Order: sequence, then C-alpha cells, then structure tokens
Amino acid sequence: MPTLIGRLYLLLNLKYRRSRDLINQHLHHMIEQEFQEAPMMRAERKKISLIASLIASLQQDEKLEASKTEEDKKGLSRAEVLDEMLAFLMAGYSTTTAALTWFIHLVSVHPEVQNKIKKELAQYNMQSLSVEQLDSFSYLDCVLREVFRFVPPAFGTLRTLTVDDRLPSTGAELRKGDLVFIAIHNMGRDRRYWSGPVDPDQFYPERFLVEGNDINNNKAASIPFGGGHRQCIGQDLARFEVKAICARLMQRVTFGDGGPEVNSGEYAGDGGDATIPKRMGVTITFDSDYST
Repeated sequence: MPTLIGRLYLLLNLKYRRSRDLINQHLHHMIEQEFQEAPMMRAERKKISLIASLIASLQQDEKLEASKTEEDKKGLSRAEVLDEMLAFLMAGYSTTTAALTWFIHLVSVHPEVQNKIKKELAQYNMQSLSVEQLDSFSYLDCVLREVFRFVPPAFGTLRTLTVDDRLPSTGAELRKGDLVFIAIHNMGRDRRYWSGPVDPDQFYPERFLVEGNDINNNKAASIPFGGGHRQCIGQDLARFEVKAICARLMQRVTFGDGGPEVNSGEYAGDGGDATIPKRMGVTITFDSDYST
C-alpha cells in the first residue's frame, strides 16, 4: 500500500513530472549522441564509459524480447537503460555533494580535526597529488570514514527477503517477499555497536585510527554504501573523488565556523535534498602560501 500511495503521489505531482520529463529529454539526447558515433568508436567507448556500455546493451527488438521468459531475454529495453542512467546520475551527484558539504561543515566546527588534516598534507605543500600520495593520508581516511558514519549519504536501504526467516533476538517472523529497511544512519549511531570512550553522537575521526580495534567499535555497523551483492557499485569512485577534493581544499583554504545561527548543520528534511545540512554558513580563508 505505501508503494502504491507513493506512486500515485508522484503521478499527480506536476513539479515531479516536469522535472522527470526534462531529465528524460537529456538522457534520450545522450543515447542519440552515442548512436551517432561510428561503430568502431562506440566499441572503444564501451570499454571506458559505463553509459556507452549500457547503450550498447539496448535490445534490437523490444517486443520480441518482451515475449520471452526472464531467463531467455537478452539486453536491456530503452526504459531499463533510462532507469539505470537516472540511477547513476542521482547516486553520483547527490551523495558526493552531501559528503563534501558535510565535510566542510564538520571541519569548520572541529578546527582541531582540520588542523590535523593540514598537518598530514603539509609535506606536499601546494603540490598536485598522485594516487599513491592520496592513499598515504591515513588521518584523512579516518575523517572521511567518520563523515560517512556520522552523516551517511542515505538514511537507509531496502532489501526484499528471498526466504522466510526469524530475528534471533526478538523472534519476529519474516516472510519471503517482505521488505526490510536497513537503517544505515541509526546503525552508525547505535551505542550497542559503538561503545568506545567517545559517544557515537559525537564526531570523532580517531575512532577509526587504530585498525582492528573492534572491541569498542563495530566497524561493520558503518555501511554508508550498503553491503553484500547489491552494495553501491560506485563507492570506490565516490570515496576517491571525495578524498581528492577534500585534500585539495585542505591544501588551499581554511573553513571557519560561521556561528550556531547559520552553521548548526541539521538535516534539511524540508522537501529538498534531505541528506544535506539545513544550515551551513562558514568563513573561507585562503591559506597564506596559496597565491594563485
């Protein structure tokens, strides 16, 4: 019933329909652009472009494929390709944007964390950073892991049960086909899994500093990109690009706290992107040795 109500709401929501139509126009345009490439070029692009690879899988005869069983179907329909492209667009944009925004907010209200990041980066001054150098920044890794635990890019995810099951702690019966909501945000704040000296409701990157320290911190409870076979396929890219951008920012600027009235954080939850801060007002100071 909730799913049906949600679909009806979107169907009757004019703003949503206009936005979806606009996005679909752009996605259709991307598909047509790909088809305009020479066959040899398309074959090469397929190796390096996920979008090109999806488009290459388009079914030649959708009606014929629709008449087949799921096991015998080949390729993807245009609607399926559009859905996949939309998923990549939303997941690749909103989650990274939210992570970067929260990073800026959190280092602005925790200057000691910001100073430690800058100290770790100091040996490279304003140099361009290689992949190997980025990999070496262990404290920045801890900060980003704490950002993803403290304010994950999604509040939770859904999984459909494939078999009947029973929860061992409560005995609650679960049936095949039931939808189970995995509360990623709640798991990252649950004191049963984060019983260290610092409250899980506090931002504390050092909790990740010692690998294998699972006595106080159950790191498996922090799954910002999901887990199992259906975990986010773009998580490695997301982590890498966020780390690269944050490192570059910390090489060049210092973020200051704009005060509680404008920089209190909090989730938006106002019909917009609920995973970004509702109030983020920071000062930006260019570091003295950055002059270009």
